[in-house]
Amino acid sequence: MHRKITLFISAGEVSGDRHGAALVRELKALDPTLNFIGMGSDAMASEGVRLLADLTPFSTIGILEPLFYLPRIIKTYFKLKKSLSVEKPDGVVVIDYQGFHMLLLKAVKKLGIKSVYYIAPQEWQWGTEKGGQDVVSVVDKILAIFPKEAEFYTRLGGHVRFVGHPILDLAVNEMSRETFCRAYGLNPDRRIIAVFPGSRSQELIHTAPILLEGAKALKTLYPDIQIVVSVASQMCKQRILDRVAQFGLEGAAIVEGKSYALMAHSDFSFCTSGTVTLEHAVLGTPCIVGYRFSAVSYAFLTTFFRKKIAHISYMSLPNIVANDLILPEFLQDQLTVEALVRQATLWLENVSQYRQTKEKLRHMTTLLGERGVVKRAAVEIVKLF
Repeated sequence: MHRKITLFISAGEVSGDRHGAALVRELKALDPTLNFIGMGSDAMASEGVRLLADLTPFSTIGILEPLFYLPRIIKTYFKLKKSLSVEKPDGVVVIDYQGFHMLLLKAVKKLGIKSVYYIAPQEWQWGTEKGGQDVVSVVDKILAIFPKEAEFYTRLGGHVRFVGHPILDLAVNEMSRETFCRAYGLNPDRRIIAVFPGSRSQELIHTAPILLEGAKALKTLYPDIQIVVSVASQMCKQRILDRVAQFGLEGAAIVEGKSYALMAHSDFSFCTSGTVTLEHAVLGTPCIVGYRFSAVSYAFLTTFFRKKIAHISYMSLPNIVANDLILPEFLQDQLTVEALVRQATLWLENVSQYRQTKEKLRHMTTLLGERGVVKRAAVEIVKLF
């Protein structure tokens, strides 16, 4: 009789939850008898994963910001550690969320459970070889999403397979411009400028206000443009709506759940740094990237990690992958309303430069692999059993 295999899938952020859900779909297509438990949120739950925990409401970036949620994170870690020893899954797949998952993988290794890292720590970009060796030491297989990542972990002795970036599969628009505009009360003949304010608490506090204020200022200069604001998830919707009202953008359309259609039909966007920049690239839409940490966190970072970050040239993923400043990016004090409006005006007025940016994005996406990424990842996972 065929033994029913149980896999533990773990994601700690909204983007990881989406990647986890897509992965579960492909795994079920390969083997419908698979059983899934894990940590995630709505997307994974909708695919039939029995959730033991959800840390997505507490996702954050920075040095000091995670300390606010440390008690909840620690409690979740011990809960999952106990669950793993009780449930005894046949395998564990962790997605991104480096700090938590590196700790969890050490516990998994001690339990003798096979493990896979999908969207592994970017030690090849932000970290060190020592950090890379730590990853290799606790995981049985790494599913690399970048060519440089695959080279880095392979050189360190890891069991690595380059599958490509899952955004190639996920970032697909299925709405025509006419249908999209009709659904949100937009004029298909007028330019659309989107704002992607993020979903994490500190993004909504420090970055989103500048992006929204920039959109308001641009609308004042170009009254004919249409401003559309993206809501990443239900849990941050009210906070974004409050910010929209605060900056006098009540006339802006709000798009929830159709972010890829919004990206595809926008001329360009103001957005936070993160996976969203790569999604824009795959859909061929330029974006102006900004990010701000809290003043205290940024001062801590630049004081105590100065040497570590000195060699980092770019913050947005398309620029990192291409090793070129394709997308304009503004970090911390560089992120101002004036900087956003200046760059936006350049794209609105200079058609040739705008088209050049789109062409560079198209070329950059060829470095991410080919579609079918999630299926390739699922096949590699099933091979372990």
